[in-house]
Amino acid sequence: MSGIKFDKLFFKFLLSYLLVLLIPVLLINGLFGYRFIQAYQKEIQAQVDVDLMHFGDTIDSEMQTLARTVDQMHLLMDFNGFHFTDNPLEGRRYVNNLSIYCTTNPFIREMALYLRNEDYMFIDQSTCKVELFLGQLYRFENTDPDRLMDQLVHGERRMVLPAQMVKTPGKDIEYITVLEPLYTDYQTIKGTCIFFIEADTIRNRIHNQLGKYGAVLCIRDRDGRLLFASDKEFEDQEGILENSQYFTSVHVSDQTGWTYVAYVPQDQHFLQKINAINRELLFITIFVLILAGVLISVLMRMNYSPIRRLGEKASSLLNNPKQKGELETISTTLDFLSDQNQYLSNKLQNSAAAIKSNRIHKLLTGHYMSREDFNLDVQDLNMKYENDWFFVAVVQIHGKIEEYDAFALRLQELLSGFMESFYTFTPEPDKIILINGLKKEESKRVEKALDQMRISVKEEYHLELTLGVGKIYSGTLSIPRSYLEARSALDYRFVKGNGNTILYKDLLVGDNAAFPYPKRQFEQLKEAISQSDQNMIHVSVSSLIDYIQKKNLPLFVAKGICFDILSLFIEISASFHYTLSDTVDLSGLMQLDTVDDVIRLIQQLNTELASQPVSQPKQDSDRLLEEIIVYIRENCLRCDFSIQETAEHFNMLLPNLSQFFKEKTGQNILDYSTDFRMEKAKKLLADHKLTLKDISQQVGYYNVSSFIRRFKQLNGITPGDYRKLRR
Repeated sequence: MSGIKFDKLFFKFLLSYLLVLLIPVLLINGLFGYRFIQAYQKEIQAQVDVDLMHFGDTIDSEMQTLARTVDQMHLLMDFNGFHFTDNPLEGRRYVNNLSIYCTTNPFIREMALYLRNEDYMFIDQSTCKVELFLGQLYRFENTDPDRLMDQLVHGERRMVLPAQMVKTPGKDIEYITVLEPLYTDYQTIKGTCIFFIEADTIRNRIHNQLGKYGAVLCIRDRDGRLLFASDKEFEDQEGILENSQYFTSVHVSDQTGWTYVAYVPQDQHFLQKINAINRELLFITIFVLILAGVLISVLMRMNYSPIRRLGEKASSLLNNPKQKGELETISTTLDFLSDQNQYLSNKLQNSAAAIKSNRIHKLLTGHYMSREDFNLDVQDLNMKYENDWFFVAVVQIHGKIEEYDAFALRLQELLSGFMESFYTFTPEPDKIILINGLKKEESKRVEKALDQMRISVKEEYHLELTLGVGKIYSGTLSIPRSYLEARSALDYRFVKGNGNTILYKDLLVGDNAAFPYPKRQFEQLKEAISQSDQNMIHVSVSSLIDYIQKKNLPLFVAKGICFDILSLFIEISASFHYTLSDTVDLSGLMQLDTVDDVIRLIQQLNTELASQPVSQPKQDSDRLLEEIIVYIRENCLRCDFSIQETAEHFNMLLPNLSQFFKEKTGQNILDYSTDFRMEKAKKLLADHKLTLKDISQQVGYYNVSSFIRRFKQLNGITPGDYRKLRR
């Protein structure tokens, strides 16, 4: 294989296979990793939303606890009429109660109580003057003492101071300070309770709830003021957080109106592990793709060999085999074979049309003794007559037609309502012959149907037609007579004018009395032929010639008598072994132009009849059968083969040939030829290079559908199925 040279086609295929493998694998890996990370991030965000809501509910609960604490102080501690300067010892009880509240509620680090119009404040450890409390004991980093004093004196609702450092003696602590109004029974404000909540207490709770996410939490009041940030470094960078690699979770409290915003880093620790796994998977995928590429390359080198051989085979069919590569060579060869196939197909179609025309011509000249004989001879050509009554119409076209076959088919369609029509052409230009079969009871409708056909053609093609129509007869042997009559009727267009339907029967009105039919002479001729009496045959024919000459008959009447003489001889000759030369037949009668020509033809016929021997020895039947079988085997595979041809070859009528063959073999001659064709087809089906169309033509069928139908009738399966079973 190392010596094999590959063209660009090989490498194109290799690259395409690698891309087909690479793109889906990379897309699947990338999509899987992306979808997995997205799903995990959504799961984290959903969990953060839940945890943030729980945290907000916890803070809301603590704020409610502060409000309830103030209410308890109002109930348990009597502030009405109390003044610290009047009873300092009672103030000690207030201090003890504040200490108890701080001890029992870990959320509260320190408490203070201010009663309005008092100079002293109560702290959970002691009492002091208000000025000392605000000026020295509790100094707020970001809150002005005057503002705080104003809230203590005039504040009417809860006030929360943002988290800030509060300096107390000996320590600095970051507090969130809540100022809660103290109401009396009459809903008047008695004072203010101050709660100091250590910021680290809230941070610890945030860490317990959201620490696993590395989240930063910010709390804002209903006015949007920042109250708390879990990371002091982010207090001034909150706007930056919203535009960085963080996703946010927001919860708004229905109770306090506070907004809790959690900033969660998108690059979670677990996501980093997932990304690492994705990278490992990518490297493994690339490695596998490299191995697959090597394997594909090896397999393609093996599988490319048939393409190379096909290219060599294709190049051998061309006169100029030098091409750019195998694909170009094969493509050029296929184009060449396609052109050849089209040429042969057209040639075959033309041949089929010629054979159909030949069969119609034989029907027109009396070669078929019956309708069944004709149908038997043309069954593979999709031609058939169902009725036994026939007449011929000759169509004269007055105008130019480009496609005569298409025009003739249109005439067939126009007459297909109640009659069967087949057409052929004459050597004369602009004439079409229609042989029509119909039921006897439909004969009265013929003239109307033909007139309607002329009208339809005039509307569609803007053409005038003149029709010569022969009489209607029973049996195929009378078709030549009807044709002769149709030709004679068409000649009367010079009298009746163009664009008419001229019936032969109308020309005979009044002529039968003037020219009586010579029945006696014909009876004598028939008896002489049946007795093989040459002298009597000669006398009878001579009397018919005298009759024609003495009566001075018109040409068409003389042709009719001559036709009857020929028909009588053809009908009886098969039983008595008479034969005529090829120059004496019904087709020659059609070309006669004068009565003298007719008389000369009858005289020639008379001479041939007189020269016939009295009897001819019968050929040995076994030898004749052998010759018939050999002839069938040598010729039945031709598409133009017919049983009528076989009968003519052995100088026999078709019915006599069929009867002889069946008596000797027990099989119909058509069945024998068909069986021979099918056996040949079975052998050809073993060659898978041949198409069904090729096989059908090699066994004598123009139409592949006819071949398939006949094969299935005889074998029970189609040729295609038979070929599959034999593989």
